Amino acid sequence: MNAPKKKNIPVFFDGAGDYYHQPEVQQFKLLLEWIENPYQDLALVSVLQHSPFSFSDERLSQIRLRMMEKDSSFFEAFEKTCEENSELGEACRRVKEKHARWQELADELQLGDLIWLLLQDSGLYWVAAVEPDGEIRQANLRMLAQEAARAEQNGILTLDAFLHYLSEQQQYGDQQNATLLGDADDLVRIMTIHKSKGLEFPICFVAGLSRAFSFRRCDAGGPVLYD
Repeated sequence: MNAPKKKNIPVFFDGAGDYYHQPEVQQFKLLLEWIENPYQDLALVSVLQHSPFSFSDERLSQIRLRMMEKDSSFFEAFEKTCEENSELGEACRRVKEKHARWQELADELQLGDLIWLLLQDSGLYWVAAVEPDGEIRQANLRMLAQEAARAEQNGILTLDAFLHYLSEQQQYGDQQNATLLGDADDLVRIMTIHKSKGLEFPICFVAGLSRAFSFRRCDAGGPVLYD
């Protein structure tokens, strides 16, 4: 991927379909987990770091220092900070207010409408637009909203059920990243041989042919490699 880009050659890799591990998707999933269960430290810290709250590392450290006991959680430190009459305490209370509002919406709205509203109200959809490959990132987030609408049609009606559904899809599914490419786009496409079957490109380069075959998976003494 990097070599063509260094020569200003447009390139697209069609082999990395790890949709649920894309940063924008993971980030939004953590937001949903926090709305559903605010006691999770990982989700809470992620939400505070990103839009719409954008707490600095220094602020996060200040919260953690409010409660340094060995078995204390970041959530407990956050709750303690909320009780303070300080600028940081006020900022944390605004986070709690937003959480309460989003939980209300989770109870009131249909799942597909909720996901689309949260994408916009959190600002994560708009932040994605200004990141590298912003159009693809936004398209990935739109796919998540579409996935919620499809899940709703299949009887998945609550945020908790949708999060379990996403976890199952992440573990067993084969979801591909969004792409804005058309068949006529003038660029280099990098893909697996499996994906290229039947596409009949006029010019193809097959990489890695200089490597020796591994015969560890051959049948005993036979000429055929199997997968």
